[in-house]
Amino acid sequence: MLAGWRRHMIMEKLRARRHVRIGELAAAFQVSERTIRNDIVSLASIYPIYTPSIPRKDVERVAYILWTHTLQSRAG
Repeated sequence: MLAGWRRHMIMEKLRARRHVRIGELAAAFQVSERTIRNDIVSLASIYPIYTPSIPRKDVERVAYILWTHTLQSRAG
């Protein structure tokens, strides 16, 4: 799968659910979690996305989208 299409699909999932586990995205797209993190870094330069820093190993990282007027106008 091309990176551009995968990133588009990540945004669709974030728009629909507002947060998605990185491990879930990696499994869905059959790529590594590192690849998903790279995608999120790339997307975060355009869209208001963040992943909280969680020092505990037992908590899965989650990507969140901040629904703002800017994002709504880009989508429409």
